[in-house]
Amino acid sequence: MPSNTHIKSDGKRDGETKTYRVFVTDTFNDNQISATQTWLEGLVKDKTKMRVVEVFPWEKAGGWDEDEFNKWSNDGKYNSDVFNNMKVDGWSLVLLDSAGYEEVSKKTGWVRAIKEPLRQEIMGPVPGAESNRIEDLEPRKFSWGDWEAQEGDATILSQISCYKPCDHIESENDYVYEKRAGEGVLVYLVEYGVQVDVKWDKDKNIKYFPDIDSNEIVQTEPFTKTGKDPRLDQGTKNKGHTTRVASQIVGKYGAAKKVTLVPVQVVEKDNDQEEPLRGFREALKHYIEKQKTSPNIKAVFVMAMGWSAAAQEPQLTRETAEQDEDGKSWMKLLKSVWNAGIPVVLASGNDGSVRKDIDMIPQVLEKGDDFPIINVGAAEYWGKAWSSTQGQGTGENSQLTIYAVGVDVLVQNNVNGVHGPTEGTSFAAPAVAGVIALHSVYEPWDKGMKKEARVKAIRNFIRSPESSWTVLENQPLDVNMIWNGADEDAYKQVGLLANTQSTATTGSSQQPTATAAPQPQSDGKSLIIGLEQIGSPRCTSICPPLANAGCSTTCDAQHDYENRLFFYSLNNHVEEVVSLCTS
Repeated sequence: MPSNTHIKSDGKRDGETKTYRVFVTDTFNDNQISATQTWLEGLVKDKTKMRVVEVFPWEKAGGWDEDEFNKWSNDGKYNSDVFNNMKVDGWSLVLLDSAGYEEVSKKTGWVRAIKEPLRQEIMGPVPGAESNRIEDLEPRKFSWGDWEAQEGDATILSQISCYKPCDHIESENDYVYEKRAGEGVLVYLVEYGVQVDVKWDKDKNIKYFPDIDSNEIVQTEPFTKTGKDPRLDQGTKNKGHTTRVASQIVGKYGAAKKVTLVPVQVVEKDNDQEEPLRGFREALKHYIEKQKTSPNIKAVFVMAMGWSAAAQEPQLTRETAEQDEDGKSWMKLLKSVWNAGIPVVLASGNDGSVRKDIDMIPQVLEKGDDFPIINVGAAEYWGKAWSSTQGQGTGENSQLTIYAVGVDVLVQNNVNGVHGPTEGTSFAAPAVAGVIALHSVYEPWDKGMKKEARVKAIRNFIRSPESSWTVLENQPLDVNMIWNGADEDAYKQVGLLANTQSTATTGSSQQPTATAAPQPQSDGKSLIIGLEQIGSPRCTSICPPLANAGCSTTCDAQHDYENRLFFYSLNNHVEEVVSLCTS
């Protein structure tokens, strides 16, 4: 019998009409697939909603087919004709009642699996974490030699260019970067569209993003059929999220000023991860077409979405995700992307207050060099891990690859002239993608590497002291933060090397650095106050009066939040907790 998720954990099956994904048994049997589709259309409640799921010919039902792959690939370059030879792997948005589900489940000769979609999560800010404000952001750029600097309005970016031990910074508002700034590198952002013509200063009518040709915006076929404008941020559940994420890649707040941003526009549909899968395939198609005229062009894929198990179900682990049909789909597709030499950067998740481990597909599939996803967590400016980040540090065997600043991040909204601070792993991941793009221009890893070997080298490079370091020592978890390679010579070139070391100010709200600050000559005490917001799901348990009936728990999408107020005493720069209050 095909695998399914229609059965609840208590062994009972839901009776209502639901949406499913259906997978075929043989992607090369065109006649059987055609018959299966006709048969399904007679069972579903609305056949107009059904969407065909296509895969590359080597992404077979039984797994990756190396021989088939070699027919279409040569030394990291794909034959573009492959897009005329895609295979049907099944259908999404298949609406069935319980009787229809039962009938499909029994069709073992045609159907290898039928399952409900996983729960979608977008790594947006927690409620109340974001505010809008209008700012006058007059750009002031100074350049000299091989490096350039953005002076002012670069508070978070300055951490990316801050080299160990960070006592050289003249101003925490300046960002130093290699002057090529990722020029020519394609950064594909898979989500619901970027407001590409948004103005960062409404009065001066200056666009935030560099000019983006509409023909260079990647769209899935279902999105094209909606007739919606691909130049707009079409997200409705978390309005402006994709635009805010994109603003961390390029532009005033972006880590890579000269990269080519490629929005990948997919349809926003509850829990339908087949659309982002389509988005990845369309992005890969776009990249392969670019290779025809620019054989050495480089690219990075980034996404700030993931899919988790339902609230009442056990959370996903790497092992269970590898056996899930959705997980298998991502595993085959990501391998196709990596075989083009393209790294994939993902936000690790924002529910760390109640789900410490990474538990979403595709993030949870990470397995070091064996499956080199780059999962990014969020940290505060001075290197303390953000409490809501999913992933247990960047130590050995962790599924979290790297951290970037994800707290109090200034972003461009999808509304003209509106900017503001926000938080989340959504805004840490694009910063890492931008730094990878910076490195890609001069490629510090072996130039002769191809395919997946190059992706592994990139992942290992950003984890090395060449591109990251621990800003704040002696934390419960290892928090290795991204660095763009700007060293002392770089700061000298742009005239931003401080003459004296900075020290923490007594009574300041700024957290002390993790570096070897000058030790005080006599004992002194400082009091540091911090505010942390903790979220937990709002759940209700119902227990029937029957002795053996068991209880059921349901959780709302909303969370309950509490504020935790910390007081720290610093005795000669040694931190000890004085008290903890919760409100």
